[in-house]
Amino acid sequence: MTKIKFATTIFLIVLFSEMILPNPQDYKFRRIGVEDGLSQSTVFASLQDKIGFMWFGTASGLNKYDGYKLTIYNNDPNDSSSISDDGIISLLEDSHGTLWIGTVDGNINKYDRLSDSFSHIKISNLFEKEPGIGGDYYDYPMNFSRNQNSTITSIIEDSDGNIWASTWGNGIVVIDKEFNKINHFYYNGSDKNSLPINRVSKLLMDENETIWIGTFGGGLCKSLKDKNGNYTFFTYSYSASNLNGITDNRIITLLIDSEFNLWIGAYNGGLNFL
Repeated sequence: MTKIKFATTIFLIVLFSEMILPNPQDYKFRRIGVEDGLSQSTVFASLQDKIGFMWFGTASGLNKYDGYKLTIYNNDPNDSSSISDDGIISLLEDSHGTLWIGTVDGNINKYDRLSDSFSHIKISNLFEKEPGIGGDYYDYPMNFSRNQNSTITSIIEDSDGNIWASTWGNGIVVIDKEFNKINHFYYNGSDKNSLPINRVSKLLMDENETIWIGTFGGGLCKSLKDKNGNYTFFTYSYSASNLNGITDNRIITLLIDSEFNLWIGAYNGGLNFL
């Protein structure tokens, strides 16, 4: 290759790179903070609903953003139709457009758009006694540090229209849309098909209606539903001898991509791909 051709090739590569690679300085980030009406600067959950509103769960209230202004929902002890408490950890919009809100204190709220009000129930009232965490103690990430055993860490809707609410120490509670308990899944040492631990960080349903469960300390669980509607759980757990296994039992987050692959974000094991 001559010097001229070589120089031309290098020039074209640089030119092409500048055309397709954005300059970080060209991006403009707009900050929305407490001075703009945000109720608190720590945001735990976010969601855009079917209408277009943005919802943000903070350590001090639920925020609705219409693109211009923020509307804040806080607990009012004198108003039973207000949100149950102000530590908002998880959000879900179900198939009917109803917003569900999980809180630090272990309450699950249902938002009524027409009346602009909330109904709620304390999740621990739906089972006779707390089952106990099961598993080992760990140092927890900052976003989990304020959680209690009944804190609702994640909410999903299953294929039957029921709501699954995972907790930070009491397993998973399944309810219908009227807050009636349908199931309570938790660790049972005498049942190998139960959850491996009651500290659940994330729930996700895939395109086959399989529910995946990320636990903090018990690995990754896959729900198996039989023809009678009964669930058992298969667990993928860390093993130093399994080079193709999951790298950490402490799962933080789960994602299904556009090709239906499962991505697992771990606390100290990097990113896992199933």
